This record gives sequence, structure tokens and C-alpha cells, in this order.
Amino acid sequence: RIEIVTGRKYPFGNHIKESLSSLPPKVEIKVEEVECQKQGVSKLAVTLTRLSQPLQSTKRHYADMIVGSEEENLIHFHE
Repeated sequence: RIEIVTGRKYPFGNHIKESLSSLPPKVEIKVEEVECQKQGVSKLAVTLTRLSQPLQSTKRHYADMIVGSEEENLIHFHE
């Protein structure tokens, strides 16, 4: 059907489907302050929720978490 709509020849649709399945999943990020003992120091809870359906893909997707301070221009945490 993709070929009919786009006017392209087979296997154009399969290439499009493969490209889409290799995209990273859509996620929602929620950040909540759990604890604040003193000014400038907070404990946060970060929740990631997958919004897109998992696909049968052999490609793995990775993410980095970096915590820093803009004022001091420092990276405090990287995982």
C-alpha cells in the first residue's frame, strides 16, 4: 500500500517500515522533587514511561543521564 500511495516500486514500503522500527521508542519523562533539605540541594524522582508500543527489533537504544549545575559549570553525575 505504501508503494501505491507514494508511486514507488516494491520494496520501498518495506524500507520505510524497517526505518520506522529502528527509531527509538517514545517516552514520557516525569521529574518530581522528593526531598529538599537545604537550598540548592534536592532529591528527585525521575520516571520514564514508554508511550509507544514495543516492536520486534534487534536494535538497542541507549540513553545518558547527565546532572549538572549551570552556575558552576560542573557535571555532578553522568550515567
